Amino acid sequence: MAEKKRINFSSLDFILLILLIISLLVIIYLLLNPRTIIKNNYYEKKDNNLISLMIQNEKGDYEQRDDLVWPDAKKYRFNEAYSKCENGSKIKWDSNLENVEIAAQGSDKCYIYFDTNAFVPDLSGNGNNGKTYNIVSWDEEGITTSNEKQKGYVNCGLAGYDFKAQITIVARFKLIDSIPTEYNPYPFRNNSGGRGVGFAISNPRQAFGSEITIGEPFQNKWISGDDNSIAHLNEWYTLVETYDGQMQKIYINGELKKENNLTGDINISPFPFILGASPSNAEGTAVFNYTYAIFTDALIFTRPLTAEEVTSDYAQTVNPHNKQGLLLWYSF
Repeated sequence: MAEKKRINFSSLDFILLILLIISLLVIIYLLLNPRTIIKNNYYEKKDNNLISLMIQNEKGDYEQRDDLVWPDAKKYRFNEAYSKCENGSKIKWDSNLENVEIAAQGSDKCYIYFDTNAFVPDLSGNGNNGKTYNIVSWDEEGITTSNEKQKGYVNCGLAGYDFKAQITIVARFKLIDSIPTEYNPYPFRNNSGGRGVGFAISNPRQAFGSEITIGEPFQNKWISGDDNSIAHLNEWYTLVETYDGQMQKIYINGELKKENNLTGDINISPFPFILGASPSNAEGTAVFNYTYAIFTDALIFTRPLTAEEVTSDYAQTVNPHNKQGLLLWYSF
């Protein structure tokens, strides 16, 4: 009878086998149980050495923070597009549990991005998340920012945003009260003190115009429309200003009214965009030169819209088909 062969394990072989089994169990566990790092909106932070929090400020920039707690979900929202891990671990948002989860591959360094909810670029789900002050009413026509008894406005944020030499701003509104003769009303503007862009209604002509500030000392490039660009009460207007680094243009109800040769980057404004007035502080809590109007839309692009886009999408109502570069869109 043939003698049976025995398999002899040394103590080293036994240890290696145990380690292999443990490793396989750990891998299976990690694959089946993604590491939950956020629960119930406000959390104690875990794995601090493996996680970097990148928090967006109100200027739109991201800052790395070493907080011992997660950001308040009422003030910040998870940015899935930007969040990533160095070794490829997957990050996702569980909308039912309101969790950020990481399917971790060992000790992977992950960067978790959160955007501020201070001024959500609605884009437009009609959430109307600009910060409002003394708003008179909301109705089927839009948002009434001002009347003769009470002045109001919307703080749209984006203070300190660097547009370089590419921008489009859009505002659609109807004037509902007489235009003040003692100042120029500003329907939509972040410019103050020589920095930024915006729309205005000039006096005494009461013509629509737009402005861009360039360089130091700044050049305030103002262009106004022709004699058919006079503001009238109870008429709807869609104003569009574009700048591509070479030409500044103003459109009214889809029609090009004036253009101006201009080069250089737009001066960065420390103030936010204000709908219905002009800002006078960085927080957007102080304004001047109100516009008495009902607004339905406010949009900002980080590119110049083409003439064809303006004619087709902004002749009367606002209907942006090409949303490339759309930074902000409030629809009231």
